[in-house]
Amino acid sequence: MCENLGKRYAANIIVIHHETNGGQHRALMTGLRNSRGNLVVLMDDDMQNPPSEVTKLINKINEGYDVVIGKRMVSTKQRVSFSNFLIMRREIVTKITEDQSSDPVIHGLILQSTANTTNVLTVHNPRKHGRSNDTVARLFKHWLNVSSYISPSVSYSLALLIIMMIVGLSVTTYYFLHR
Repeated sequence: MCENLGKRYAANIIVIHHETNGGQHRALMTGLRNSRGNLVVLMDDDMQNPPSEVTKLINKINEGYDVVIGKRMVSTKQRVSFSNFLIMRREIVTKITEDQSSDPVIHGLILQSTANTTNVLTVHNPRKHGRSNDTVARLFKHWLNVSSYISPSVSYSLALLIIMMIVGLSVTTYYFLHR
């Protein structure tokens, strides 16, 4: 399917093949490095966010933001909620693609590149086929990786929190086993 679209819309679609599966963020970095245009949209291929929703992202970024992220929930205390459905300006793409790390985290790189971000409510359909590869452990690791881009003090605080959780679980387990 991708090959057919690439041939049909050669001026707008570039088909890129990786020799091995290096993960979602490495694939996104390859796409960003090969992207063209003043605005770049990232979205998953599972169609949970309909392509027609891109218009909402474009309208919001035209209000002057650097990055606009699709959001499926109405209530949150976070200033900005992250998802894989977003649009960003070329200047931000350029900053992000300067990263040479072996394990890039797109959302963390966005946080480092600009504070001029916002959300817009978008449709998020249930997954029709397959299931997510995300597990609680993978999501937690990703959250830790993103938080390390915010500030070193946040990373140290999270590390201390994890150590305290491990100690607490160990003491609780020892207590219950030796009662």
